[in-house]
Amino acid sequence: MAQQLERRVSFRKVLKQTVQRSMKSGAKGVRVAVSGRLGGAEMSRREWEREGRVPLHTLRGDIEFGRATAKTTYGTIGVKAWVYKGEIEPAPRQVTQTSAPAAAVQRPPAPPAPAPAPVPQPARVS
Repeated sequence: MAQQLERRVSFRKVLKQTVQRSMKSGAKGVRVAVSGRLGGAEMSRREWEREGRVPLHTLRGDIEFGRATAKTTYGTIGVKAWVYKGEIEPAPRQVTQTSAPAAAVQRPPAPPAPAPAPVPQPARVS
């Protein structure tokens, strides 16, 4: 993408083509963002395109992230891409056998609670 932007291809065209190519190659979701002086504008801004799912908060998600910089005549344009390939299934947990079952483990008895301190009684005047 960065090379296409350096060759002065329209950034919107580059975004849409990249998303379509990634989805056709088997990705379950793609998000692409470009930021900087897009189209040579005076004010920089950020544009992005997304298709499918890109669950960034899921630890099991198989997501590849890439970053590049396009050096154009009017400044640099940052390019970021997230490609979601599916979920990674966690390996089943291995349960190991211990020598003694957990119920048979004896713990020492807890010490008795301390007796409460006696409350002083006010003196009686007769």
